[in-house]
Amino acid sequence: GGGILVRAHSADALARGISELLAQPAARAELGAQGRKGVVAAYSWPSVARRTADVYAEISAERRGRPARTTTSAPPGQPRAIASSAPSSH
Repeated sequence: GGGILVRAHSADALARGISELLAQPAARAELGAQGRKGVVAAYSWPSVARRTADVYAEISAERRGRPARTTTSAPPGQPRAIASSAPSSH
C-alpha cells in the first residue's frame, strides 16, 4: 500500500511525518498514485459489480443446496481465482 508509518497516539510523530511529505513532492505524488490505484481497483463500478454478483451467486447456490463457487476480486487485468465452499477432496 501507500502511506507512511508514524508512532500511534503521537501528535509529534504525525507532525514530523506530514512535514516530511510536504518537503518531498515526488514521494507525495507516488503515494497519491498508489492510493488512487488501490481505491479504483477496490471500489470502481466493475469491481463492486463483480463482488456483488459473486455474493448473489453464492447465496443462490446455497439456497439450491450446492456449494458456492465464486470468483475472488482481482485488480483490473489480473486473473481472478475461483473459490469453492465445497470440501476439498485432497
